[in-house]
Amino acid sequence: MNDFYPILISLKHKKVCVIGGGNVAFRKVKNLIPTGAEIHVISPEITQELMDLSNSQKIIYHKKSYEAFDIKDVWLVFAATDKPEINNKILKDAEKQKCFCNVADSPEDCAFIVPSVIKRGDLTLAISTGGNIPALTKKIREKLEIEFPENYGIYIKFLGELRNSLKDKYSSEKRMAISRELAGDEPLDLFLSNDWTGLEKWIMEKIGIDAEKILLLYKK
Repeated sequence: MNDFYPILISLKHKKVCVIGGGNVAFRKVKNLIPTGAEIHVISPEITQELMDLSNSQKIIYHKKSYEAFDIKDVWLVFAATDKPEINNKILKDAEKQKCFCNVADSPEDCAFIVPSVIKRGDLTLAISTGGNIPALTKKIREKLEIEFPENYGIYIKFLGELRNSLKDKYSSEKRMAISRELAGDEPLDLFLSNDWTGLEKWIMEKIGIDAEKILLLYKK
């Protein structure tokens, strides 16, 4: 059993290397693009999808076979070839150069694994079974996608703006108490059902502030 430490990291402008040019490599790259990482793909051949990303300058493609110096000064390495012996060499090279390596379909060899992720604005939900049961990970994800709909992220943004409006009015202890109130089910249900009148009334009664101006940004 590998006791992975869960962490969210910023990869913006950081060099990341994906070794491989098939569908697995494409999935890795597709998930990396939104992070703003500097993505290098190394493979003698790549799929058309990866070539399109290269042509649009979203990745940097190196048409070559892998060599150890390819992963010098990189933050993360993804070994995503269809040859276990090459993936194993990449893993050993990454260990020598002290960079984190993910080996496709081999969680026991990984320095890190990538969980299944649900994004709702600033809300990030990560689901992992340690690479053991992908089908269960998918099932849990599907349940959470229903429990946390798309506009949940908008609600979190609203709460952040409302909380920021209180900075100059209340002490940190009072803001903490207000945050607990706002994290309850009732204001969430009012927001998700677009009951703006009910939500404005609830905020006035429970917190004692007029949220009309902030709510105007969310009314449809």
